[in-house]
Amino acid sequence: MSSEATYQARASSKLAASQAIQAITLTRNTSGQYQHDVAEKAIEAILRHLLASFNASQSGRGMSALAESTTNSLTSIKSTDSVTTDSVLAAATAEAIAAAGKPDAIQTKYTRSEARDEADAQNYSIQATIGTKEGVAEGITQLVGSAITDSVLKNVDGSPKTVDEYTIALLLQAIRNGSIRPEHQDVLDLGIAVLSFRFDWKKKIPANLEQLKVTIERGKAFGLNLDVTFLVRVLLSNLHEAVQHDWGRDLFESHQKLRKRYPYST
Repeated sequence: MSSEATYQARASSKLAASQAIQAITLTRNTSGQYQHDVAEKAIEAILRHLLASFNASQSGRGMSALAESTTNSLTSIKSTDSVTTDSVLAAATAEAIAAAGKPDAIQTKYTRSEARDEADAQNYSIQATIGTKEGVAEGITQLVGSAITDSVLKNVDGSPKTVDEYTIALLLQAIRNGSIRPEHQDVLDLGIAVLSFRFDWKKKIPANLEQLKVTIERGKAFGLNLDVTFLVRVLLSNLHEAVQHDWGRDLFESHQKLRKRYPYST
């Protein structure tokens, strides 16, 4: 891997992240504000992009660790980090000493040429990570506005922070904080709407459940944690009502099976 490719990794990763996030739909009202559930969907889209971003050091996880609030192998990376051929060889030697337990048993892991390639690969990963972080910050700012991100990306005197001085986790929280949050009564009404949901028996059960799931997902965005047991309780309630009628007798067996599978004690 050439030094030129390593240098370009930062710029290309930044551009890809910024464009992907700016393409996210953020529905606003006439005053330019967005709802809390809209913010959560935008955050989910950002996290999906990070998960899909290439990261050779974390196969299957992409750059998703960048969004974590804790210190990890990605959030700890600084723009000034650099790996050299000598540092790779030194690390390999230290590992060999630790593994063998004595210096005279050392078998260096890399040749100097291999160590140079490994250094290039690690530097590429570092620059790609920093570029992705910069792109996410730029994309979020374009998506929600600098008035929302300035508290994270700028110092008290208005000067911009360096890429090493902010975190993606704080930017995601800024998106939430900038949204319109519903009144507590509205959240309660949403929960009541879930629990009192009545099936339209002109439709099939899966169609009714999909409609119910949509309401439940809205509730999750507001911190209303209604898990699968709530879904089943609502389904059981509707089935109980249906089997009281002649047209619902065919549902009796399904009703009984669900009652056995989800007793009240669970």
